Amino acid sequence: HLVVELCHARFEAHWRVVTGPCALSRGELLARVAGSARVREAVLQTARERGLTEAAVARDADRILRGMASDYRIWAIRCMRVAMEWLLTTLFNAVYLDEPGLFAVQRLLLQNPGAPVVYVPTHKSHVDYLLLSFTLFCRDMRCPHIAAGDNLSIPLLGTVFRLCGAFFIRRSFKSDGLYKALFTEYVTCMLAEGHSLEFFIEGGRSRSGKVGQPKLGMLSVAVEALLSGRVPEVVVAPISIQYDRVVEGNSYSRQLLGIPKQRESLRSLFASSRYLKFNFGNVVVKFGDPVLASTFVSQQMRKARAPGAPGGGAGPLAADQRALVSALAHSLVWRINRSTVIPPACLVSTVLLTHACRGISLSELVENVHWLVEEIVARGGLVSPIDEMGRTVASAIKRLGKMVKQPSPAKTLEPLLRPRDSHRLDLAYYRNQCLHIFVEEACVVCALVSMPSLEPTVSGRHRVRRESLREGAQLLAVVLKMEFSYRPASEGDNFSDALQRLASRGAVAILQDDVDGERVLLHTTPQARRLIGLLRGLLLPFLDAYWVAGLSLLPLDPS
Repeated sequence: HLVVELCHARFEAHWRVVTGPCALSRGELLARVAGSARVREAVLQTARERGLTEAAVARDADRILRGMASDYRIWAIRCMRVAMEWLLTTLFNAVYLDEPGLFAVQRLLLQNPGAPVVYVPTHKSHVDYLLLSFTLFCRDMRCPHIAAGDNLSIPLLGTVFRLCGAFFIRRSFKSDGLYKALFTEYVTCMLAEGHSLEFFIEGGRSRSGKVGQPKLGMLSVAVEALLSGRVPEVVVAPISIQYDRVVEGNSYSRQLLGIPKQRESLRSLFASSRYLKFNFGNVVVKFGDPVLASTFVSQQMRKARAPGAPGGGAGPLAADQRALVSALAHSLVWRINRSTVIPPACLVSTVLLTHACRGISLSELVENVHWLVEEIVARGGLVSPIDEMGRTVASAIKRLGKMVKQPSPAKTLEPLLRPRDSHRLDLAYYRNQCLHIFVEEACVVCALVSMPSLEPTVSGRHRVRRESLREGAQLLAVVLKMEFSYRPASEGDNFSDALQRLASRGAVAILQDDVDGERVLLHTTPQARRLIGLLRGLLLPFLDAYWVAGLSLLPLDPS
């Protein structure tokens, strides 16, 4: 009898992982949200502020809520699977799913029955919206409810997304107390019922290729629901979605140059059908290490209450709950970066944009890509599997298309490849996908080469004090903190680890001096020059941009 009960309990846990909770109807969920104390108080407050009757504001709240809420239907998910299979096989060669990472999420769900999952993927393409739901459905897991911008709530497409679990929210609603209350209560009720959610950590699609600064809205609601006790546990699953080539990537460079983004519509949907004749390579869906929100919150509380911690040991709730959410968000971004798989297009773009000469031969490009792969792997980075380097590089060049300029073989003994000037921003999009691997070392190298040497009269002996170098590198890191997400301080000393990696790769030497303490010597060997050239080439475009922006702002200062 005991064995039978244990088997039933185990089966029930697995069944809930697959099917999810017993879902309320859409009407029941909306009624629960509208009747909550939070929403009733917001309705009264809004009625007083706007001078309207409570009934009028309640009708407005009901209209907002119905426009926001999803209408999840399993038959729509099944139809979506057929459509996504056709779309993915048309656009891509293959979709690779990180099975061990998905199993790690499933194990946490089995250990925490009834806990909702918050999937936090990167966002590079509109394909992302249903890609994760498709992969989860194919692995017998319940699809999440997806937070989508209200710009996608358009005829036909918006209805399809809503039936597949999307709920539509405004980009910003800080000044609208009623909308904020409705959004917070709706998401909290979804989590309390055990429904899984999906939202993009960056908010919108990344136009630069790198993972942007995290948005805290959805995470704030999840953490608040956890701290209030309405949700006992939340499993947070960071996910990296990488494309060999992004479907709508060509429009990103134009938007970075100031051309307004074209609003989503049925016309733009039909116009995008021209992409169906192209091949965009492979897609990789890679899970980062999942996080138990309660464990993370407990760890942060212990750190805040430790002796000497800021806030007088009052804990993050008394000090700053936003700091707790920010710490969780940046931890998720770091986990995403750590699990990102670098595609061949990124390798080729990085070599082309950081190469010192005006052009590079195909054989030299292949050799440089091979060296770059070794440097990435040596730092714990992940690279797409490569069967034969020459064929992989040639395929990446073909996929990049017009971004790479290839003169006819008749003009030179060996054709020289170089970035096409009008497409440098497009290539930079792919180059930026590996920046997180080298950013700490790049800050150290750029600070090192910019500092005066302690021995300026000795040729080839560029030496600086270690502490001075630390100050310079930290200054650069602070200036660029809105561009990159660095490794959390709890994982170690970023400066010391970056300097040690540079020393182990032969770029610098750490010398001991009895008078001035430790010094850092910049090597000038070909191996050192190669690595330093790569690191400077990755960071200098950002430093140049900040320099130009600073010069443009100076005339505005009346002093």
